[in-house]
Amino acid sequence: RLASPIHTIQVDPDHKPMVWSPERLFCRKAQMSFGWDIAPRLMTVGIWRPVELVLVDTVRITHAWVVPERIGEAGVTARVEVEMERVGEPGRVRISGAVGGVEWAEDAGLAPGKSVLAHEIEIPDAPLWWPIGYGEPQRVDVSVTVKSGARMLDELSFKTGLRTVELVQEPQRSGATSFRFRCNGRDIFITGLNWTPLDAIFARITPEKTTQTLEAMAGIGCNMVRIWGGGIYESPHFYDECDRLGIFVWQDFMMACGWYPQTHRMGAALDAEARQIVRDLRRHPCIAVWAGDNECDAFSPQLAQSNRLTRVVLAGVCRQLHPEVPYLPSSPYSPRSDDPQDEREGDVHWYAHGENYRRSRMWELRPRFMSEFGH
Repeated sequence: RLASPIHTIQVDPDHKPMVWSPERLFCRKAQMSFGWDIAPRLMTVGIWRPVELVLVDTVRITHAWVVPERIGEAGVTARVEVEMERVGEPGRVRISGAVGGVEWAEDAGLAPGKSVLAHEIEIPDAPLWWPIGYGEPQRVDVSVTVKSGARMLDELSFKTGLRTVELVQEPQRSGATSFRFRCNGRDIFITGLNWTPLDAIFARITPEKTTQTLEAMAGIGCNMVRIWGGGIYESPHFYDECDRLGIFVWQDFMMACGWYPQTHRMGAALDAEARQIVRDLRRHPCIAVWAGDNECDAFSPQLAQSNRLTRVVLAGVCRQLHPEVPYLPSSPYSPRSDDPQDEREGDVHWYAHGENYRRSRMWELRPRFMSEFGH
């Protein structure tokens, strides 16, 4: 039963500070749907992505991913993690698989409920995943099977990329602090754009339109795209295409331009949401950084440090489930300054609405990293 969000969202009248369309702060729905500078107020309702009913009688694979731990001249040391759920007999199984043609296998006894098996493998001469401009975004095939004797219980296959990614923030001679990405030990010069949904009615966004747009961006050398926090978590197809093309993804969690309720209910909702999203996306080599929100620190800089949602809830999920990728509480964000727009550290947003773009002050700015700009 799906009710109109207009009539079911409960707004706390005592919440401060409020924003335009304050009801948007009290529900987990795309913020742009409530009206934005890039979108009309268009409140959609309904299930708009596939839903599956999965029937299991013994054991199923619920998740698997590959973590590159060390990259050297001889190859890659990686950790394969397989999460399984046992709902019946048998409890003794053989888990096996392959990463880039390198096979592995292990016997295990599964207790009822969910279990995680981690297995380390060496992949000699492994092809690496690189962003546009630094090499090929090579991917490897991954397969996992669970058997009881000769009986196949479940199997899973996907592609992934082997790479490491770092966000380097260290002192510079000028007194500023750097903000640069490093992939496979090599510094990357980022050129990119922000991504907002391709349609205000999200169900109308097609894989073909997504591919067409991403390929156009790759064609002009875009090696990073920032998924803006006022929109949606994009489709699996979107992230597969970024993997294929060599486009890094700066992934915001979906909050934007406001002070969200610091309640247990909101924290629990965001925790569940983030756990699903991080698990879904962490096997994609394109994911380069997680950010807690869009411009919430900038909206309430005096409250930023007390934002439990981004400093505790989301930070905790990313630290637990995807510690190999950096996390930022907000965008823009300054690690030490009270000003989230400090040009000497962190990232900066800048707009020049109504100005002659040739004479805009934007050209005079010298931030460490410009993660959103517009005219």
